Amino acid sequence: MKYDGPFEVSEKLSDVTYRLRIPASYKIHPVVNIAHLEPYHRDKDGDSRPKKHLNRADFEEVPEYEVEEIVDEKMVKKGQRKQHHYLTKFVGYSPEWNEWLSRQQLANAPRILKEWELKQRIQAPKKA
Repeated sequence: MKYDGPFEVSEKLSDVTYRLRIPASYKIHPVVNIAHLEPYHRDKDGDSRPKKHLNRADFEEVPEYEVEEIVDEKMVKKGQRKQHHYLTKFVGYSPEWNEWLSRQQLANAPRILKEWELKQRIQAPKKA
């Protein structure tokens, strides 16, 4: 089995899943089942396994923009499936900076997403 890391655990999501702090250059999902994790221990001579050089710049905080509101929604086809994308307005930015984001990209704004979904249910025409 291939191992990489060590990576910092940023959040325990459940008894069996953890969110890891993984560089943006890694093309893997940051939420991992514990079956795929191994505790990191240093041995007497240093590291317990060879580490590849990780670009520390990858770990530097990427600016995170605060979502002000969702202003529109559309369906986008990804392969055989359709995904919701939301036109998102950011705090302190004019509408020309609005951006279409997926539900996954809005993971840090669950309240805004729930407000949008509630608003859409209220505005949906009732079937007779």
